[in-house]
Amino acid sequence: MRDIAGDDRDPFEVSAPGLTWRPKEQHFGIRAKNRLVAHAGWVAVPVYVGGTTLRVAGLGGVIVAPELQGRGLARLVVSAAMAQASVQGLELGLLFCRPDRMPDSF
Repeated sequence: MRDIAGDDRDPFEVSAPGLTWRPKEQHFGIRAKNRLVAHAGWVAVPVYVGGTTLRVAGLGGVIVAPELQGRGLARLVVSAAMAQASVQGLELGLLFCRPDRMPDSF
């Protein structure tokens, strides 16, 4: 993450509310000039809905280097992550994020 976030020790701003995330099982990234500039990952998690258990891809670690934001790189790494999740039998993805991190159109 240092390649992407530099010295920012809390790029996802989760330390103040005391949040932690499970380590991701699968990782997807974009490199530019031998530097990681975008990342997304997922972990398979069970979700219980109406008495049915679904295995979903818990997406996380979605981050893009600040100077490259707004160029669609997050969409690319998330799309790659979800494509691989689908290949592995996970039909749904679940991503929690702060409202200010949401794209204008979703």
